[in-house]
Amino acid sequence: MIAKPVFQVGYPRGEAPGNRSATVVTKLASGSPDALVYWAAYAKGVWTGNTMPTADMISQAASSSDARIRDFGNFSLSAGSAVNQGTGYISTVRNLDVGVYYDVFFVARNPLSDPGSDAWTDVMKIDPPIMPLDLEPPQITNVATQTWKSTAPDPVDGVGQYSGTVVINFSKALDYETANGFLNLTRTYLNNNLTFASPLTKVDVALSAGRNQITIQYNKAMNNSVITFPYRLSNGPNVAGYLRMQYVVKPSQEVNGETIYYNDWDVKFVTSL
Repeated sequence: MIAKPVFQVGYPRGEAPGNRSATVVTKLASGSPDALVYWAAYAKGVWTGNTMPTADMISQAASSSDARIRDFGNFSLSAGSAVNQGTGYISTVRNLDVGVYYDVFFVARNPLSDPGSDAWTDVMKIDPPIMPLDLEPPQITNVATQTWKSTAPDPVDGVGQYSGTVVINFSKALDYETANGFLNLTRTYLNNNLTFASPLTKVDVALSAGRNQITIQYNKAMNNSVITFPYRLSNGPNVAGYLRMQYVVKPSQEVNGETIYYNDWDVKFVTSL
């Protein structure tokens, strides 16, 4: 009978969480035969009580249609290898949702054994389950501009001044960086600190309750007019950068006798102002 691999006591185990990922470390016990190791990750609660996926389900995850499997992998490991005797084999579990625990199930067999026989170790579940971190900064997801001309064309560059509203949506709630750390962005702080380059003027500034949408009403915007916020925006310590907005005048069109303006704001995060 071909001997089965034996995991070292306490392994496999979850270690460092990463950005929407986590690492799991595997070691074989001293004297264990070589191993082909397979793993599959599921959201905690998919398997309850003493139920677990079978060895076949885990080892065939790569070809499985089971949408409950969030990630999977396999590798070879030798008990006498430098990897096994050192840090252990490190697997990175990816595609994880923030704020969710995940169970990772492992199974192994001797590479000399027939996978169709009784060659598999018992299925093991790491304990405690893993949970990823969210290290991504906010991103600008959409910019919507409504604009209308408020003055005749400027005699110097032929471009008039414009009034309008711009709505900027972000992927996450916004914070701002201070000398003492990060604070939740407020409408008052945003309103008091947004900088409008002359002759551009502010009419009103609003911030959604979820801190992920900024609405700015303005007057006297011209081509290349700029709005900035002098503090780096973030979500917690995940810094996106300084907010910089530049007005871009585009050709107007006549639609049913009405002049339509397609001007827009180029909105981005920058590393410096």
